[in-house]
Amino acid sequence: MDRYCIPCAEVERRRLAILDFQVHPLTFTNISILLKQIAPKFHLKKLKYYFVYILKCADNKSYTGYTQNLKARLRRHHKGYVKSTKKRRPLLLITYIAFSDKWSAITYEKYLKSGSGRATLYKRYWVH
Repeated sequence: MDRYCIPCAEVERRRLAILDFQVHPLTFTNISILLKQIAPKFHLKKLKYYFVYILKCADNKSYTGYTQNLKARLRRHHKGYVKSTKKRRPLLLITYIAFSDKWSAITYEKYLKSGSGRATLYKRYWVH
């Protein structure tokens, strides 16, 4: 028998357990019992997010960037450690967008720095 194949009796037992569970009110105890009985064990990694952020600078222009740690990156901007925004402080965070995929975030940041992306920035956030 294939190791990924579940016997029909086991499938039926799980189906009945789910149907039986849905009759009872959802409590923390019921949920934990259900998870122990029928849910497969997943090894979940901590989700990583990638952020594209838009800052409004003192010269009324925008700065668009990408980072994985948004708080630390904003702290570096405000303390003047980032060369491109050091002389343009104070900075105001206009918005940030979270992505679960690194390349999607980088692609969106590049789009915002393009001509049509700049038009989108002005249209949606009133930032030049």
